Amino acid sequence: MAARAKPKSKSKSQRPKAVSQIAPPDPVEAHRLLQAVLDDPDDDEARRGYAGYLTGHGDPRGEMIAVQCELAKRGGLTAQDDPDSADLWDKFRELHSAHAAKWTKPLRVLGKETKWELQRGFVGRLLIDSADAGCTPDALTEIFASEPVVELTLGGSETQLRKLLDVPGIERIRRLAVHDWSPADGGSHVCTAVAASEELTGVIELRLGVKLGDAGIRALVTPRALQAVTHLALCAPDCSANVFGELARSPLGQRLEILEWTREDVTPQIVELVVALPALRTFVVSAGYFDAMQNVLVQRFGDRLVIEDEAGNDHVTGGVTGVSLRTWPKRS
Repeated sequence: MAARAKPKSKSKSQRPKAVSQIAPPDPVEAHRLLQAVLDDPDDDEARRGYAGYLTGHGDPRGEMIAVQCELAKRGGLTAQDDPDSADLWDKFRELHSAHAAKWTKPLRVLGKETKWELQRGFVGRLLIDSADAGCTPDALTEIFASEPVVELTLGGSETQLRKLLDVPGIERIRRLAVHDWSPADGGSHVCTAVAASEELTGVIELRLGVKLGDAGIRALVTPRALQAVTHLALCAPDCSANVFGELARSPLGQRLEILEWTREDVTPQIVELVVALPALRTFVVSAGYFDAMQNVLVQRFGDRLVIEDEAGNDHVTGGVTGVSLRTWPKRS
């Protein structure tokens, strides 16, 4: 009987390669690191710590956080203005193209009008329409539980606004723009909803519009929160000088450093109140609405008198050029 030939041993190149096993993130540790980011949205070290942990466990979101933090550290300049950042921008585009749809999928639940912007690896700016069926307090709470949103724009009925403006995480919002109008009460419900919130403790820039009326402006005189506001934007406030005087004499008015009074005539009575505001250093008016009082305003504010001359209503929520952010990005 012929002897069987021994099977040839496989060379190293023929042997199956060992599969690298990366342990999944520990939910408790991942939550702890994420919470540090949520607790202090300005702290890039917290973001980098979370990024390193995710990267070490095979999650590409970690690399996105690290890349955007580095780009922000360099001033957010384009590759054309900062050639040394070209590789970072290439990596950002690669990661964004491959993974952004997955990372931002929860945001789409809020409605088709929702827009957002990734800042230093997380959603930092969010625009929603509370009229969308998916824009519920629970849905917004879930977003705030994972994304350190600090800039929020929204509109809708007073009932819905009140619910949204009291969800956990709303206290992190620093720039809030609320807009809406109805034939019944104009925009006064915008102010009453904002003033009723007890959680808006972090807002520094508050943008409200339009046609707020006496009832709306008066609601801001004694709000439940808003103690940090130093920048107030009123678009077509449509209020009497007497009621604006109440606001000017309130704690909110007395600490204002920037006031936008747009698409509304600047009467002598309004000017008298504005120039007396002790902390005010920047006053924004719309072209054609202040001509009669121009000399008085220039004398008081100098080059800090800013003239708004934007087409449309982008200045209401987006802000005035040179004073605040202007427009929202396309869905990213």
